[in-house]
Amino acid sequence: MQSEQTRQWRRERKRLKREEKRRNLRPPAGDPTILLRALPPMGETLLEYAQPLMSWLPADPGPDDLNALLEFASSFWNAVLEEDEVEEAIPIMVRKLVEERQMMHTEANRLSEVLLDRRVQLFGGDPRLVTNVEAARDADGLRVRARSTVLDEDMARLTARSEPVAW
Repeated sequence: MQSEQTRQWRRERKRLKREEKRRNLRPPAGDPTILLRALPPMGETLLEYAQPLMSWLPADPGPDDLNALLEFASSFWNAVLEEDEVEEAIPIMVRKLVEERQMMHTEANRLSEVLLDRRVQLFGGDPRLVTNVEAARDADGLRVRARSTVLDEDMARLTARSEPVAW
């Protein structure tokens, strides 16, 4: 078992590496690479991200079923923002799957890796964190609204103009 001092030292080292990586990814002044208003709505993004979980839903899911699934997916979405955080988050999310979904440990591990890698590989440029998810039925079918926030450290590199996102 690691000493507390060793764990703190490793966490601090990882934090410094993340900050350095973010500094290197920041665009030069006047040339932003990610524009906040150009990102798709968080509800659409979360639906796309949660595709591997959709098989858990019945054929015609109700808003409550979809809402529960998307809230679950948002916990994975919020678990990592960068690739170096995946390894640290997997055991936590596996435990969550085993406890909440009564999954076998191997299946929970596989699903955790898929979702966390999906977050980094497909949505790595999206700095938002999901704060609230609401699914409702209207005349067009099911509609998903999700609220999100951006960490202060990421807000500095974003601008609120409506130009396309440079991926």
